[in-house]
Amino acid sequence: MGLVFPSIAMASLFLHVQKNNIV
Repeated sequence: MGLVFPSIAMASLFLHVQKNNIV
């Protein structure tokens, strides 16, 4: 369970950066 939160947080951050880079 301790590995699930970091994975989601990392994915969210990655998507946020990708969105900023695309726009």
